[in-house]
Amino acid sequence: MQLSVQSVIIIILSIIGIHGIIINSAILAVYIRLWRTRNRLGASDPILLSMALTNLLLVCQLLLTYYLSFHTQMDIRILLFLNYVLYVLYNMSLWNIAWLSICYCVKLVTVTHRIFLWVKMWFPSSITKLLIGSAIWSVLVNLPIIWTVQILFLQNGNVTDGSIHYALKVDVPYTVLNLLLSYILPFTLTVICIGLSVTSLLHHVWRIRQNVSQDSSSPQLQALVRAAVTMTLHVVLDLTFLLILLYSFAAPFNVSPVIIILFWVYLISYPSVQSFILIFGNPKLKRSLFR
Repeated sequence: MQLSVQSVIIIILSIIGIHGIIINSAILAVYIRLWRTRNRLGASDPILLSMALTNLLLVCQLLLTYYLSFHTQMDIRILLFLNYVLYVLYNMSLWNIAWLSICYCVKLVTVTHRIFLWVKMWFPSSITKLLIGSAIWSVLVNLPIIWTVQILFLQNGNVTDGSIHYALKVDVPYTVLNLLLSYILPFTLTVICIGLSVTSLLHHVWRIRQNVSQDSSSPQLQALVRAAVTMTLHVVLDLTFLLILLYSFAAPFNVSPVIIILFWVYLISYPSVQSFILIFGNPKLKRSLFR
């Protein structure tokens, strides 16, 4: 019975993971094709391409890590390296969302302050450098994980009953610093920029609704509402991820197998959910994928 439960869990996670691989590979193919045909991409296209590539790598890494961590006996150094790569990819994902939020913000928000005007002029031409810089930052800032995190193997866990058989003992000062620099910082940028963008969008929606010649089915109004919902969903998704990440650091070693399963289901679903949000908020991408 226990083995059949494990089989069901593996099948569920594999279906979610394969779906994430397919959808992110399709998005990646769309933007690579655009790059080859146009010879250049729009302001937000490099960010979307980076998000698709990061999500694709993240799904593959999560499936590999889950299988090796819970269904094989693995060298502790390999286990540490796998966890390090996961932190790097999740960090890159948060930075990608932060850059996309800034890209939306400079397009949608009208502010006359000279700093904002400078960012508005500088940001579009610096996106590629920012993506490369944030990737390097993610690699370097998470590097101390390899020697500051200890893996404790639990006596009551095994690889067949679905319970976790190891736990991560983290260095508290480094973990706090890492959370601030790797996760809280990009999330804060995302919240500020999306807050400004959604406020601006809602102001536009209010102005359109004051125009008696346009009703609630106006394409412009629908596009603005869809953009506001998309940005809000990005914030909710990242906030949920941060809360789960904090719980994983603070959770006791004897975590229920059900919690562990739900934890992995969320982690493997994260890239797919992020891709669905992108498709929902980008009609051009949706048409390119399903034409």
